[in-house]
Amino acid sequence: NLARGGDRAFGLRYALRKWVEIDVRGALSWAVALQDRKDRDGVLAALFDAWAKQDPSAAAGGLDSVTAFAGKDLAMATITYYWARLDLDGATRWLWQQPRGPGLTYAMANLARYVYEENRASANAWVKSFPLGYTNDARLGKIASALSEGATNDSLSLVASLPGGGDMPVSLQILLANWGR
Repeated sequence: NLARGGDRAFGLRYALRKWVEIDVRGALSWAVALQDRKDRDGVLAALFDAWAKQDPSAAAGGLDSVTAFAGKDLAMATITYYWARLDLDGATRWLWQQPRGPGLTYAMANLARYVYEENRASANAWVKSFPLGYTNDARLGKIASALSEGATNDSLSLVASLPGGGDMPVSLQILLANWGR
């Protein structure tokens, strides 16, 4: 029994990370059952961070099963970060099943950065895989704006041919045009 504070939090997270290596489902069951909300949220954050590094697809399924977790949005982004590096299409499909909100925005930002920085060749195909309506999403426009650096007219005409083309927020059009170069 450790008193509240840094040592207790460190001890819980350390033990949990070791447990995740051996029996992640058992660790998840234990974490979800913790009565103290602050302990539960801290332990779940550590669990999903460790699990995402091992098996992001399974971690995504685990996250989908957890309801009361204040760090769920950040966990979604962490899972997406690791999953995109292994399977961009799988990570993207999972995200389209998530409710719109901050978690989806954080996770999409991770995917967009990954595609933009590491995998530009697949950017057009990735954007074309967006479900109808997502290319008009204001949050994605903000992400695009943060990542864009300017575009040429030729690249902008390419973007106009994508689903939702000219109806996309201008900042998203610019980002996609940069990818198209």
